[in-house]
Amino acid sequence: MIANNFCAPASSSAGGLPRQAVSQTRFEQLLQNSNLPAPGPDHYNARRRLWLKPGWSPSQKPPKAASPSRQKLEAVLNNPNMLQDIQCWRKLDRVWKNLSNGSSLNESLPMSMIIRIVHAAWVRDNLWPAGVQAPEPDDELPPEVEDAPTSELQLDTLRLEAPPVDPPEGQAK
Repeated sequence: MIANNFCAPASSSAGGLPRQAVSQTRFEQLLQNSNLPAPGPDHYNARRRLWLKPGWSPSQKPPKAASPSRQKLEAVLNNPNMLQDIQCWRKLDRVWKNLSNGSSLNESLPMSMIIRIVHAAWVRDNLWPAGVQAPEPDDELPPEVEDAPTSELQLDTLRLEAPPVDPPEGQAK
């Protein structure tokens, strides 16, 4: 009886109670709607391309008009002397404290704005040197490399670099 309910479709009911549909993430939905190759390196590369593809959300919401408080925050962030100006820093510090304490914000902010606030706080707290730029990300492949097939020479090199695997105890080497 339990096995039958376990294997039943999500729309069925167990014991007369409706079953809750398991919600999927946007990435899981994208995977489900994609034609992926069989498991292996090509499958991995196809999944990786989907993951790194920008804007894979099927329901893009139109941007809302910025509220007056957000406009003030943008003005503070655009002030070139925001770290030296006490009034500017007080406004940024309120948002920074909410972010660093894990508190929810009154309104959602775009990630680019949050990064600028965190960066300003790190510079202010001497955790990030002023004027230093972050290095370029190293987890993104250029387009010509991303779509290039892996050659046997590359695979042989990877096999040679892999550490040898010791057999389990009790087996001959």
